[in-house]
Amino acid sequence: MDIDPRHVDEVLATTRAVRRRLDLERPVDNQLLLDCIDLAEQAPTGGNLGSRRWVIVRDQAVKDQLGELYRQTALPFMSAAAQRLRGTGHPQEQVMTSAQYLAEHLADVPAIVIPTIIGRHDGNGRPGLFDSIIQAAWSFCLALRARGLGTTWVTAALENEARVKAVADWCVDVQMMSLAKKDALFMHCLPAHRGEEVTAAVLDGPQSVVWDEAENRLHAQKALMEYLLLGREVQ
Repeated sequence: MDIDPRHVDEVLATTRAVRRRLDLERPVDNQLLLDCIDLAEQAPTGGNLGSRRWVIVRDQAVKDQLGELYRQTALPFMSAAAQRLRGTGHPQEQVMTSAQYLAEHLADVPAIVIPTIIGRHDGNGRPGLFDSIIQAAWSFCLALRARGLGTTWVTAALENEARVKAVADWCVDVQMMSLAKKDALFMHCLPAHRGEEVTAAVLDGPQSVVWDEAENRLHAQKALMEYLLLGREVQ
């Protein structure tokens, strides 16, 4: 494959946090976001354990509440820093001014995309599964940049986990599945919390392959046990 490194370098060198220059009126198609997520999922994962999930927030009420959380968490600091640096020529002057603008307009963006990892970090500091989200998120930003769309990191809005969970109340339902490709499959290693993380309509629906997945896992576990106990490969 003949790839012009100049094009790759251009994307890498020009992908910046876009705040004041975000086009808040430009429509962003769901399929474009899904295509970029597909590309982002090509990023490496620690231990080859793929456990990333992506949440696309479109609902205006949810965006309003996330925007309010962001303002409460970050706006006082950003406003104070922007005021202190204004007119000084300090390298962070424009950064803090644009950050303040974003905090005031987060709810106006077309979509908020939140990459997540299933599970909870145990704080042991070892590289692995929970260190595998940043490279995928960065690939997502690069993919959007290549398509002429700007992105920016927004982490302060998610600082209060309990409040974010209360605001979002995310659950995989039929409406969410309708945003995916028509041949998308719902997978879960089980056990699943019905009505909390996935609705019964999805879990038992035609796009679900959870039972086949669980059965395959059982066979894989039995093969692993035989290999470990008997010291031979399963034919």
